[in-house]
Amino acid sequence: MSSATATPSIGHTPGHVSVMIESESERAVITGDMTHHPCQMAHPEWMFGDDDPKAAALTRAPLR
Repeated sequence: MSSATATPSIGHTPGHVSVMIESESERAVITGDMTHHPCQMAHPEWMFGDDDPKAAALTRAPLR
């Protein structure tokens, strides 16, 4: 079964959502501007102009 789910990804931009996509055993996320550089997946605490830095880090952390 395939699905696409919008999930809040606050912190960088107020009201921002990311799209989680699942199909069979594969998963992907469309992050939009939740991350600005791949290094933020390893270091979600690294900030680049986030509106709410604490919320941004908490949003990125589970995606590591």
